[in-house]
Amino acid sequence: MARKPKSQSLPEPLGVVHTKRLFNCDPPIRYVHNEHIISILIEGTGTYRSGNCVLPLGRPLAGLLPAGDEDINGLVGPGESWFCGFHWPAVSFKSDGSREFQMNAFGKSIVVPRFKQVTGADVTRIVQQFSRMKSAFDRQDVSGAILARSLLMETFAIYLDLPDDDSVLVGHRALARFCELLQSRSCDDITIEEIAEQAGITADHLRELFRARFGMRPLEYRTGLRLARARELLSESTMNVKEVAHKVGFSNALYFSRIFKQRFGTSPSDTVRRFRMPSL
Repeated sequence: MARKPKSQSLPEPLGVVHTKRLFNCDPPIRYVHNEHIISILIEGTGTYRSGNCVLPLGRPLAGLLPAGDEDINGLVGPGESWFCGFHWPAVSFKSDGSREFQMNAFGKSIVVPRFKQVTGADVTRIVQQFSRMKSAFDRQDVSGAILARSLLMETFAIYLDLPDDDSVLVGHRALARFCELLQSRSCDDITIEEIAEQAGITADHLRELFRARFGMRPLEYRTGLRLARARELLSESTMNVKEVAHKVGFSNALYFSRIFKQRFGTSPSDTVRRFRMPSL
């Protein structure tokens, strides 16, 4: 794990490690990492501290450790884990060693838990990700490097989407339900407040959870969904620009055209001319 980091928007894996052995970290072993670490601890007894947090061992834990933070390994007995060290200059973390830290990525700022307890199919899915990432990384060729970066980003996304611990699980479920409803009804004439009520959460609490999780307001998220659907319709349907605007929930076609161009760098009419097949 000693490659020199490069200035790039994609993450650079520095190594993917699978450990399965008897631990005897007594006294505990202290590390301060120069790289970020994403991991899953499948089995372990004893103690483990990440930053200032003692991890609740007893069931599998997925974890994220920002560079510069300390971890203290006090595992004893049989243990198994996967971890990947990486650099990612386009993403920054602000950590004070506490349970959560701030992550700044792609123009958004979100709050990320240091660890999440994992059960069932998620353990299998994460282990498969690490296994595939290790195979790609070990190839040491261009296609392997591309695949390893892609799998690391996907693993990172999986971590962000995992539910947090039981103390916030109810809020997570309501947020997940809201996102499902928003996806299915993004183009309907319905307010964010009405969707929140259907999801079983107050609008104010929703906005707080949503901004912490996604780094934006629910309304911004819905606008993005609408514009993505509009681009599909402009490329594939026979509807004109005004019809598409109304179909995806915009009553004002001029406003729709303006924000569409802001998002995609091309106007709706140019999108029609470029991508739509002419009628036979």
